[in-house]
Amino acid sequence: MPLPASWLLALDPRQRFDKPGLADPYGESTERIDPYASLSFDFDMPPQPDEGDDDVLRDRAIPDGPWDGFAQTQHDQDDTQNPSFGDFSGERAPVSGALSTRLNHLGIWFQRIAHQPIALWWVAGRGPLHPHIVDMIKAWLRQDPDRWPDDVRRGWRFLIASWSDRRVDPNQAYFDLSHRVQHEGWSEVRVRDYADLFRPQLKIERKFGLRHPVSWTDTDRPSPLLSVDVHYPHPYELLAIPDEQLTYAVTRFRENLDLARSLEAEISGRDHVYLQSTRPDDGGAPIAYDSYGVTGPIALFQQLMGRLVEVAPAVARAEIVRWPAQDHYIFGRLRIWAAGVQITPPAEAADILLGFPNDIFWGSEQQRDLLFAIRDRWNDFSEADRARFEERLRTTAFPWSESARGGKARVEAYRRLDRLHWLASQGVVFSFDIDTEIAALRPLAEGWSERSGQKAADSNAPVASSVDTDADPSALEHGPISDLLERARQAGQSDFFDFVERRPFTGLSEAKPARALAALGQAARKAEIPVSFWSAFLYAENRKTDRPRLVHAIAARLTSLSPEALSSIAYPVAEWLQGLGERVYGELAPLLDCMWEPLLAALPLREENRKHRVDSSWANDALNAPVGKLAQLLMKDPATKGRDDGEEFPFAWTAKQEQLLALPGDMRRHALVILGFQINWLYAIAPQWTGQHLLAIATNQDDDGDALWDGILWAARAPSRQLYELLKPGLLARAMSPMRRRAEANVIGGFLLVGWGGDPDANPPEQLVTSVELRDILVESDDDLRGQILWHIEQWSADAEGKWRVRLVPFLKDVWPNHRAVRTPEMSTRLVDLALASGDFFPQVVEAILPRLVPVRGGMLRGFMLREEAEKHPASIYPAAMLDLLWAILAEDATQWPYKIEDTLDVLSEAPETRADPRLSELRRRRLS
Repeated sequence: MPLPASWLLALDPRQRFDKPGLADPYGESTERIDPYASLSFDFDMPPQPDEGDDDVLRDRAIPDGPWDGFAQTQHDQDDTQNPSFGDFSGERAPVSGALSTRLNHLGIWFQRIAHQPIALWWVAGRGPLHPHIVDMIKAWLRQDPDRWPDDVRRGWRFLIASWSDRRVDPNQAYFDLSHRVQHEGWSEVRVRDYADLFRPQLKIERKFGLRHPVSWTDTDRPSPLLSVDVHYPHPYELLAIPDEQLTYAVTRFRENLDLARSLEAEISGRDHVYLQSTRPDDGGAPIAYDSYGVTGPIALFQQLMGRLVEVAPAVARAEIVRWPAQDHYIFGRLRIWAAGVQITPPAEAADILLGFPNDIFWGSEQQRDLLFAIRDRWNDFSEADRARFEERLRTTAFPWSESARGGKARVEAYRRLDRLHWLASQGVVFSFDIDTEIAALRPLAEGWSERSGQKAADSNAPVASSVDTDADPSALEHGPISDLLERARQAGQSDFFDFVERRPFTGLSEAKPARALAALGQAARKAEIPVSFWSAFLYAENRKTDRPRLVHAIAARLTSLSPEALSSIAYPVAEWLQGLGERVYGELAPLLDCMWEPLLAALPLREENRKHRVDSSWANDALNAPVGKLAQLLMKDPATKGRDDGEEFPFAWTAKQEQLLALPGDMRRHALVILGFQINWLYAIAPQWTGQHLLAIATNQDDDGDALWDGILWAARAPSRQLYELLKPGLLARAMSPMRRRAEANVIGGFLLVGWGGDPDANPPEQLVTSVELRDILVESDDDLRGQILWHIEQWSADAEGKWRVRLVPFLKDVWPNHRAVRTPEMSTRLVDLALASGDFFPQVVEAILPRLVPVRGGMLRGFMLREEAEKHPASIYPAAMLDLLWAILAEDATQWPYKIEDTLDVLSEAPETRADPRLSELRRRRLS
């Protein structure tokens, strides 16, 4: 029984080190998956901690040289006599040589598990497989078709077809072709080569937004796994085909369109094709040949046909006859084009346009082109044909279901009004009274307007448009206050056609705030609290600079609200107060006292829309919460500034802070975050108060403790000696907590190292974390924290004049544990990196870490390769220490050694201290064997 396809994820470093995230990105579940935790090998170097757990756009940084089971190794190279050995997968695989023995065995295993869904998903992101593996899979598809799930078998067919269609980049091919045309002239060969640049091809990708394969089961997995599309290549500019080659060019480009029709139908399983309009505006430029999807090829073909109509009308008419009548999309669009130009006789044009079934005639894809063609040929049509069009427009409809929005009758009348209005506005004269017809349809088409009819033939091509904001308050500057908000609602509706978001109340709040406040006050007297209008008013930029009289009027209106009403707008109120800043302690001095008690009564009644996520920081929540904003505002109080250590804070200030801390649930934690951020300052001025309200919970392993520490770690300021001693129990507990977030490890590691780094022999001792304590933490914690501590000491010891330079070796000898849990390839790699960066301390560092190292696979090691200044490399300066390090760190399997390690061995073979060392001879023997 072969290993399951899930092993592909483990063998591929791009999958092992994929960024963590939701197991189902677009589902309701909040389950998160870290691929590294599920797929990593013991010898993998852990990835660097993520700076932001919630940043889904940033890829995880992959450590240098991770092991890749599908990559070629030195052993693979030695295994074959062919210098051009083959790649397992990737863009080079189809043109590379034979596979090595190991990769060939891997290919046999892959063929045996190719029917498993994960195999298809994995290979879709790796690129083409080696041809030998593809042949084995194709044979397996023929010999045992029942083994394959339907969607997997279909996916492999598409994937193999796309791999077999290998082409030169169209821009490169265009350059070569244009050079040949310039020197050799045009011929049918050149025309075929030119048309091939535009030939459609399949494009296969992993389907976007699928659950991660780690979470798939045999009975619960996504389907389909692949996104299959038709790609329409084209060069960056066109060549001018001469008239004498035009007929042949039209034939070849028609074949491209027929291939497009076939591929689109094969992918979708039906004949529907999404089309943008290929009819330019009157007098406008032709539709671009590089427009999205099949629109570009159709537009280009129409341009070629337009030229053919002028050069050889009879040939053009014969070409039109060849277009398949059963295709109502790609060639249907071309028939509409042909019916709209004079090359097609009027009666034949009418038959073409009226020959479409109702779902096409009334559908959106062909609407613009059909309407233009009818308009352009209306006067050419016979009276009988015009009557046929009138009957079609008045009596038929798209086959809507009864569940259509507003009902079937409404949508039919709506679409009929659009077309009749547009045609009449374009000069089409009907035999019936158009005004009477429209008047009869209007009652059925609720919401229809003449503006909709004017847009009936607008292009459906996407246009990059920005939505402007119109804050013109003129519609609200006059009239009674009593209905101002209702008029604001009506005037504030966004204009779909003009891409304008109208916010007249925002403009009124800026220009005439007293009038806006009066309207809000009148609504409040009716027990109405329009949150959006209050937010627009309080968020207005002018609120920060309002005159004191207006500020107090706003405060009076807010404090007159009931606690329930005030709770609904607590966020914009807190934001408003924070925006006033230090003004609330100066010219607006009574304001905060006036607002404080009503807000404190309202906040517990507030319904929080955002729930704290266990894997996110409380600091993020606090910065975007009313209590967090109020706590920050208190920090601006001038009465707290310029105080001596131990002087304490004013009672009124600490009382407000205590009120915030007395709030229930998450609101208390939002206050704790802001206070934790300032804990160094708070403890210096008010040690007793800080101890009672903050330090008392510093050892808590609950949400309160987490929130306080999130504030402390967010500040990332090392505490004073006395405060450090008080925080130390909580710090040590968080260092060893399994619930610690990865982003915390950096600051916690720095705090621990700062606590250890003082002079232990000083009086009193400066070392606040003993070597024994730090060693125990390193044993009991995880590689994230260990790695961060090593990173800090590497960075800090780089300063030749700093105290950490002389603390490096004692740290490695006295602190870094020689414990089995720490002697891992990951930590060995970090220690080697530290040694290679240690400069003239290299021999001492190597001596200290040797008992703590285990062999490491080469892809994880960096720094051994000699650069241009090889004489400055540790191998040249300290060859004996370098040989000691290599003997301890290099794996038994020499194929896993670092790239270019033989250069380092050559340097050691020339050094007097190491050239005769039997260990070096053994290493060189392993490398050569």
